[in-house]
Amino acid sequence: QGNCGASYAFSAVGALEGAWALAFGNLVTLSEQNIIDCSVPYGNYGCRGGNMYNAFQYIVANDGIDSSDSYPYSESQYSCRYSQDDNGAQMSGCVCISSGSEDDLQMALAYIGPLSVAVDASNNAFKVSQATF
Repeated sequence: QGNCGASYAFSAVGALEGAWALAFGNLVTLSEQNIIDCSVPYGNYGCRGGNMYNAFQYIVANDGIDSSDSYPYSESQYSCRYSQDDNGAQMSGCVCISSGSEDDLQMALAYIGPLSVAVDASNNAFKVSQATF
């Protein structure tokens, strides 16, 4: 991702690429940059972070997302350049899994397929208390 805090876009795009491959038998490469540039009205912050759910809401409302060949990743945020002519995939909706429910997560993975997951790293378990190099 370089200097762009867009893990949400990579997570959302990866899940959609996997779901598309399972549903249609072909792997598409979709544009993270499309999400970074165009999903701000849905609550994301471009290279300053965002949420996969907001990215999915954008894709649904937009009736698709461009291919990565037509809208390549650039490590920066720009104005939205989406083109319906370069649409690489569409989706009709998404399902949210309850936070903290490993059973629900396992069921979704088994019955739905690719997932987009965020980890709350604010917990002390994720903080370095002592490092040895």
